[in-house]
Amino acid sequence: MNREVEFRAWHKEEKLMCNVTTLTIGEGAFLEGLKKGEDQVLIDSRAVIYAPDNGRYCPISDFHLMQYTGLKDHKENKIYEGDIVDCCRYENNEIYTVEIIDLRKLPKELFGSDLNWREVVGNIYEPTKP
Repeated sequence: MNREVEFRAWHKEEKLMCNVTTLTIGEGAFLEGLKKGEDQVLIDSRAVIYAPDNGRYCPISDFHLMQYTGLKDHKENKIYEGDIVDCCRYENNEIYTVEIIDLRKLPKELFGSDLNWREVVGNIYEPTKP
């Protein structure tokens, strides 16, 4: 199976959902959508990574990292860990709401030939809009 490996991050202090442009394992990441920080950052005393125009480098302790599941909803929105998804089955049109907590344990409600649609309705960090 071939799928995109993509991440987003919830910045704990600024309470913002950000795209991750560069991730350094165990160190931190450049997050888009935050006020600009340093133009360049030294990683492991040797690698220089340049910041995006609309973001900054943050240590791993500043954010929660969420991975893209490889799934999309019926509106083509990507489904990430941390998302809250409504799912509807053909047989009874009952709507199931599931939270994607761990990429390795995706809820069975997200799959199946009897799945009518699925829609991202929010995430565990930001309040949903009524």
